[in-house]
Amino acid sequence: MTIATEPSTAEILRMPGYLYKDPTNLAAEANYGTLLGFSEGGIEVVAMIGTALSRAEERGIEPVAKWYLGAQLQIRAVLKNYNATVLAAAFPGLVTGSSVQYPSTIVAGTRLDSATYAHKLLFMPVDQCATNKLVLFQYAVPNLEANARLRAQTNVDLGFPVVWDAFRHPSASGANKPYATMWIGTTSGVTLITA
Repeated sequence: MTIATEPSTAEILRMPGYLYKDPTNLAAEANYGTLLGFSEGGIEVVAMIGTALSRAEERGIEPVAKWYLGAQLQIRAVLKNYNATVLAAAFPGLVTGSSVQYPSTIVAGTRLDSATYAHKLLFMPVDQCATNKLVLFQYAVPNLEANARLRAQTNVDLGFPVVWDAFRHPSASGANKPYATMWIGTTSGVTLITA
């Protein structure tokens, strides 16, 4: 298989592509949502996986069982633009129109995982051919701490780093449940939650 002509599902995370927020329909590019920018290195999905060990003291605290506690997905990208749209998505409350203000309009104690600040994120590789492969996050919440930390550590000439935490969509039920956090595959297999 040649990556340049047809990316497989496993390859599309690291392919150059575009990141959009709040798509309304995946059938046409006009409905992919607001373009946040071009990511030359694709996107990175980091799974922070939790596990727990049970140990038997009578065996010298030898592990005897292990449990999976779940995972938290984090979406990271370096975008090749820097504008108010990107700032508003990465740092909600800091942007009004084309200006930035601090302190922001968000007061302490505000739930950032509410529909006001969460977005659907869509990553579309540049090389689509006839495969229509994509990565979709149904409910992504800006990670303000990681955004600020990466921004301070990254050379601004290389791009604008952005980070979101992926959540299960609050209205996900029934057939949508498997796709509520992340979907990697073709447009024909995904259900876009519009609530």
